[in-house]
Amino acid sequence: MTAANRPERSRTQDRLDIARTGVTLLQRKERLLVHELEQARRRAEQSRMNWEETAATAAQWLTRAQALDGRQAIRDAATLTPAVAQVDWTSSIGVRSPGGGTIDLPAPQHCSSAALAGAAGAAPPAVRAAVEYAAALRAVAIISRELAACRTRRRAVENRWIPRMEGLLRSIDLAIEEQELEETLRLHWAARRGGRTARR
Repeated sequence: MTAANRPERSRTQDRLDIARTGVTLLQRKERLLVHELEQARRRAEQSRMNWEETAATAAQWLTRAQALDGRQAIRDAATLTPAVAQVDWTSSIGVRSPGGGTIDLPAPQHCSSAALAGAAGAAPPAVRAAVEYAAALRAVAIISRELAACRTRRRAVENRWIPRMEGLLRSIDLAIEEQELEETLRLHWAARRGGRTARR
């Protein structure tokens, strides 16, 4: 090997080894993200069903309260204090996503009937379920986006960067072989010429 190409070949081989290790790590991360996405989708589906069930119950109670007490009684029972939702964030496999959500709901002012009290009691679980569902949907979207980015990075390294490094390594090896062949021929010719001049 010629001294001029040894460092270049070594650097290229190191970069190729790093790229191959990177592909292995990205494949592992991809598998973990697929598993995480499946879990997030299951949580989203469960929270959707819970939200639909609690929202239907709250809607039934609200319909009863409206029929028995009227809209004005519902407005009077409402509080002006806003509800405060909080999303709990988690981090897994380097991906930060919502792990759930909580909501702080103010109590109703006063309930003039059992139907209004039922509506006031059914609303908070429905709102909490809605916050949970929204957080679960957001987690699915974030993990899906990260999975797509991971696949794109892996494919770029696997299908573009590694072949380019392998091609560069082959051309370096070819150049080294040619240089070694030229050097061997020169030494051989020099030895033959030296032997001829010594005979004369």
